[in-house]
Amino acid sequence: MDDSVPVMLIATTDSASRRILGDELRRRYGADYEVVTCSGHAHGRAVLEGLRRWDRPVALILGCYGPLTVGDSISCGVPTVSIRPPNAPLW
Repeated sequence: MDDSVPVMLIATTDSASRRILGDELRRRYGADYEVVTCSGHAHGRAVLEGLRRWDRPVALILGCYGPLTVGDSISCGVPTVSIRPPNAPLW
């Protein structure tokens, strides 16, 4: 897929949720987004770090969809970038 296409990332240890959400998002949005599924926190964080290094836009991150166990969620430790101009009103 084109490197300028935004990414939708799903990270969960629940394989059924990961498969269902990945399939549904690809079906609905696959023409406009690259959908990436990750098997949990560490995998998701590694993918996000790679996307950051490659300057890939990330449109959506879904984490912990399904049974929650300690350490499953993607923490906000990955730097985020605002897409809003600095002095633009929120709405």
